[in-house]
Amino acid sequence: MKLLALFGSPARQRMGVIATSAMLFVMVDSGFDVIGPLWTTSELGLPNSGWAFIRAARFSGTLAGILVFGILVERIGSRWMSALVLGGAGLAFAAMASGVPVRWVIPLYGAFTCALYVNLNVLTQRVSARRQGLANVIYRAVGGAAAVIAPVLATQAGQAAGSYAPVIMAGAVLLGFGGLAILLYPEAGSTGPSPRALPGVLTAYRKSFALRPLLVLLILDQSFACTAAPVVAFAAIRFTRQLHYGETDFGMLCTAIAVGGLLIILASGWLMERLRPNNVLGLAWLGCSLAAVAR
Repeated sequence: MKLLALFGSPARQRMGVIATSAMLFVMVDSGFDVIGPLWTTSELGLPNSGWAFIRAARFSGTLAGILVFGILVERIGSRWMSALVLGGAGLAFAAMASGVPVRWVIPLYGAFTCALYVNLNVLTQRVSARRQGLANVIYRAVGGAAAVIAPVLATQAGQAAGSYAPVIMAGAVLLGFGGLAILLYPEAGSTGPSPRALPGVLTAYRKSFALRPLLVLLILDQSFACTAAPVVAFAAIRFTRQLHYGETDFGMLCTAIAVGGLLIILASGWLMERLRPNNVLGLAWLGCSLAAVAR
């Protein structure tokens, strides 16, 4: 706690903890998105369809985790939930690197990461009642910076080690450190558990589905995500197998893309002040669509 005191106010302490955990998690998760298809198809001998199955299994776990962890967080609070799922994600990575079949582990990892993104967002909103916008920008910028570092770091480390398994094991260690870091988040009155009975939690979900504008946005957003999913899933295979990029060259390309993403994140506040949110989303979707069809 003496280290946290260097940050000054409780709000700065909370932001420092969030930034540390988010940096470690996003770096590992973004790195796995790059090396995952290369590892499973080259080292584990899976066909392209095998990687597609693993991606589907991951997001099946995400779907299941929404309900399970949504109920559990009411009992233990966002801080402990974040630590729990970071630790669980680290164990999942360690299991995959140790030879446990990926298809059995990846759904758990999907559930853990879904819960983590939600709870990190919640904790970020509670950094400061007066400066939520700044807290969100810092949180997103830290994640963007981690996404810049991760592709090059992961591919270069894999080339140096001669295998991606040690890189994944190192990711497990970083996730564990992220879980320990989040436990240092200074408690505020609203960050602890607020137990509700299961019927109350399910009622909250039902009320959310009754919000028509929210449903329309979710349907549009997820429809776009489903359309873009094959591009994300098979980009590494297409560039390295069909376009004959080296794996480290592909890592550099992903880093360049992440730099662009970071710049957009930093400019998002300026855009949101001048354009309506639906216009910003429309421009973002249009840009992604044009990029997806380009060679």
